[in-house]
Parts: sequence; C-alpha cells; structure tokens
Amino acid sequence: QQESYISNIIASDGDENCVMSNKLDNFKKFSLPYRESSLLPPPYRDPPPPTNQLKISSETFGPWRKNPNCLINGLSEINESLLYNIQYCDLVALVKCQKEKISCQHSDLNKYDADIEYLEMKTHDQQEQLDILSREISQADMTIRQGSEQLQALSYVEEENEIIKQQEKTLRSEITLLRSKLANCETELLQCKNKIRLLLDELQIEEKACVRGYDNRQFEICLMTEVEHLQINIDHAKVSTDDSSKTADVLKKEVMELEAAIIEKKMQVEMLVNEMKEVNLQSLTNSGNADEVKILLEGSHKPGSTRRMIGSPRQLENAVPTNKNPHGVWV
Repeated sequence: QQESYISNIIASDGDENCVMSNKLDNFKKFSLPYRESSLLPPPYRDPPPPTNQLKISSETFGPWRKNPNCLINGLSEINESLLYNIQYCDLVALVKCQKEKISCQHSDLNKYDADIEYLEMKTHDQQEQLDILSREISQADMTIRQGSEQLQALSYVEEENEIIKQQEKTLRSEITLLRSKLANCETELLQCKNKIRLLLDELQIEEKACVRGYDNRQFEICLMTEVEHLQINIDHAKVSTDDSSKTADVLKKEVMELEAAIIEKKMQVEMLVNEMKEVNLQSLTNSGNADEVKILLEGSHKPGSTRRMIGSPRQLENAVPTNKNPHGVWV
C-alpha cells in the first residue's frame, strides 16, 4: 500500500511536472517576445541532494557477531527494512525535490506573471504614449500642412502685391504723363483760343474794311456815272453853243459851275482814293509784303485819266493772301 501510494504520488507529481513543464513551454513560447528585450534567463539551480545512504555502525552488529544464524536473520530483516527505508527516503527526497522544483517554478511563474503584467502595463503605457505621439505628430503634420498652405497663399499674395506695386508704379507714371499731356493740351487750347479770338478780331476788321471798300466802290461808281452824265451834258452844251449864241454865256456859266462841281467831285474822289490807299496799305503792312506796297505806291497814273490805277489789274482781280487773312483781301 505504501508503495502504491508513493507511486501514485510520483505519478501525480510527474503529471503535475508534465503539466507544469507544458505550461512553462507554452509560457516561454508566448513570453519570448517580451523576455527577449528585458528579461534574463532563469538562474542556475543545484541538482537535488543524493539519496541518504544508511550508515550502519558496528554497535548494531554487536549482538549478532556471536550467532551467525541470528546474524543472517537479522541481516535479512535489516536488509528488507533498509530497502523499504531507502526506497521511502528516495521517494520522499524525490517528492521534496519535485515540490521544491514546483515551488521554484511557481515562484518563477509568479515572477514571469509579474514581469508580463509589468511589461503589459509598460507596453500599454508605451502604446498610449505612442498614440499620443501619433496624435501629436498628426496634429503637427496638420499644422505644418496648414502652415505650408498659408505660406504658399502668402507667397501668392506677396507675388500679387509685387505685381500690384509694379502696376501702381506704371499707373503713376502713366498718370504723370497724362497730366503733362493734359497741361500741354490746356496750353495749346489756350493758344488756340487766343488765335481764334485774334482771327475773329481780324475777320471783323477785314469785314469792316471790305464793307468800306464796297461802299467806296459804289460811291466811286456813282460819282463816275454823274461825271459821265455831266461830261455828256457838257458835250451837248458845247454842241448847242453853235446853235444858240445867246445862251452861250449862260451855258458858260453853267459849264464853269459844272467844272467847279466836277473839280470838287474829283477832289472828293481823290480823297476817297487816298483813304482807300491808306486802308489797303494798312492791310498790306500787316501781311508784310513790301513789294506789293511799293507797287501800290508806285502805281501807274495816266495824266489824262480821271482815275488812278492801284497796282496791276491781275492784282486787283485776285485776292491778296496775308498772314492774318489766309483767304486774301480784295483791294
């Protein structure tokens, strides 16, 4: 019974050892990635102590030395008891050794569990830190991306600002040019207004001169017709002197009166001609044509004619252009 009990214990211990060894193997398999970085291999353990050898002293064999049979029987009993005791001691020592191994393995397992928990906590903390770092990195990437986008937008804005500044400079230069052109145009406009005013004044003067010339011509024509009528009357009177001598004196008186009137008319005509010359000379002096003035002053005057010609007929039939009167003045 004792042997069967011990064998059962050994078997149960062996099964437990197998189970524990399997657990340890599984644990090692699953815990290798955790132990490779931080845990050291388990420490060396001494082997179990050897079996206790039974020390038989000489005193136990003292009473059987005299009797060899008793000695043989005693020896046989002693051998049997020794065998049982030796086997029992071996089994107890083995059980103790297995228990010590199991306790050591339990302690190692507890250590490993503690290490695993510590490592799991550490890995969990590290994972949380990694998550925090990844979130911070993602936020930093977002901020960097936003900053780069803002920098790009600012670069575009700076380029647009430079373009706008250049355009502003060009526009300012164009505005200054336009202002200078406007000032020049205003000065030219004032000059044109002054020229137009002067031309209008000259045109009015020329119109007045033309009107005066036309009136003088009409008056001269009337005088010439009257002179011709008077000359005809004189001729008729001269012809009629032969017919009537009585009326000669009367006719002479009339002729004298008529001649006096003719002389007065001639004087008036000469005065009008002189006035016309002065007007024409004034208009010609404005144009600056000295040759024409000489021609007018040195015009041909026939002694027998009653009229003084001013210039050539070609000059009179065409208008004389001047600086103030580009269309010409009829003289």
